[in-house]
Amino acid sequence: MAECISIVVDHRERCSGIAALLRARDVDVQEEQLPVGDYIISERIAVERKRATDFLDSLVGKRLFDQVGRLADAYPRPILVIEGDGLFSRNIHE
Repeated sequence: MAECISIVVDHRERCSGIAALLRARDVDVQEEQLPVGDYIISERIAVERKRATDFLDSLVGKRLFDQVGRLADAYPRPILVIEGDGLFSRNIHE
């Protein structure tokens, strides 16, 4: 018998539809308010998901490095997913 996959999803991600997609694939999804990250895959892996525009806003607002730093402090294998269009829509100096 296959082992059941369990993922903890931050409740604020409900509107993304990802939790529903996971449930449709027989994944055990638990919704909670997470202190860091959007998805906890295991005790070692957490995922922070950002739309490209949110990524740029976090970068310009100087929140990004704090967010990913806290994720890296909490989990040995942090993952940052940047999705959507517009990543190169702003002229941000390196």
